[in-house]
Amino acid sequence: MSDIYSTLPQHIYGGLITILLRLVFLLYAEDRGLMYQDAVYTRYYSVSGLYERLREDAGNYPDTIDLLQKSLRKI
Repeated sequence: MSDIYSTLPQHIYGGLITILLRLVFLLYAEDRGLMYQDAVYTRYYSVSGLYERLREDAGNYPDTIDLLQKSLRKI
């Protein structure tokens, strides 16, 4: 990863900005009710559904979530 970053930092930056803007668009559209209201979409594809599943996992497996957070902080 560091090799890619050192040779193509603008490429990585552009990709990160693209992902961030897509997330902002999805959050806005979901908040305004512009996305599908189907239960399958809400549970498995929406950003809010992902958040709820992460909260459930944190409650069911608190030690795993703590390990994940510690690992991400090292990056």
